[in-house]
Amino acid sequence: MNWGTKILIVYVAFISGVLYMVFKSSSQKSDLVTADYYAKELRYQEKIDEMNRVVH
Repeated sequence: MNWGTKILIVYVAFISGVLYMVFKSSSQKSDLVTADYYAKELRYQEKIDEMNRVVH
């Protein structure tokens, strides 16, 4: 097997891996925002503030 064939095999393997990752990531559910995200963020910030008061 010459070096051109090896480069082609690596290239095909890389492209296959990229396509696999694109397919897997597009099929994942990624609901990052909820309807009441602001209220939830305020509650979470209160927890962070409580932890900071305990530590400091």
